[in-house]
Amino acid sequence: MNKLTAIFVLILVIGGQKQQSKAAVTPPCKDGATRTCGIDMGECTLGKQTCNNGRWSDCDGRKPKKEVCDLLDNNCDGDIDEGCECVDGSTRQCGIDFGECTVGVQPCINGMWSSCNGVMPAVEIEDRLDNDCDGAVDEDFACKPGEVVPCERYVNGKHAVGKQSCGPNKHWGSCKGLRFTGKRLNNQDGPCGDGVCSDSETPASCEVDCGSVCGDGYCSLKETLRTCPRDCKVPPPK
Repeated sequence: MNKLTAIFVLILVIGGQKQQSKAAVTPPCKDGATRTCGIDMGECTLGKQTCNNGRWSDCDGRKPKKEVCDLLDNNCDGDIDEGCECVDGSTRQCGIDFGECTVGVQPCINGMWSSCNGVMPAVEIEDRLDNDCDGAVDEDFACKPGEVVPCERYVNGKHAVGKQSCGPNKHWGSCKGLRFTGKRLNNQDGPCGDGVCSDSETPASCEVDCGSVCGDGYCSLKETLRTCPRDCKVPPPK
């Protein structure tokens, strides 16, 4: 390479560096210019960015947040309350009113149903009470032959009472002499969980017995806004 060619190459290199340096300091925007930003989905909204000192400002639209169980699309991904069993603050009836058991209420906390605050079935003990709430009293213990105690049953969802006698083998016999009482526990013909969907039970009050189908107006635990938007647009009934 002769001297003249070397000088020409050097001029080209220096010129290219100047062009790159000029491009590097060119501002990305012109002061005062604006542009639309963000997304218009869920709880997010479109916003505006303004160019100040050659830089775009933060978008002033509503941005995605962490998803919480409130029937809103907080993280703006098109899904509502994904991963939630229930809506925070909602409640539902739980338990049974049978034997020593009582109906309670379950509140929804952090998108999950908490424990039922009613009296739940317990291990049967010898105390002349129906601790395990199966309609029989002290059935696991020896009794005094000839002793008679009251008992209760649900027959096809209808409440009935009778008497239970202790046999010669010191074991309690079956509940006999059943008499229907017409009693409607918790405004139901039978306790929720007895396997019978009685006239006064609904999917909302007793899903385990009555089941739930999309379109029945109740957003069950198996349904979501995506699988059944007709039922799941509103909080589950209390």
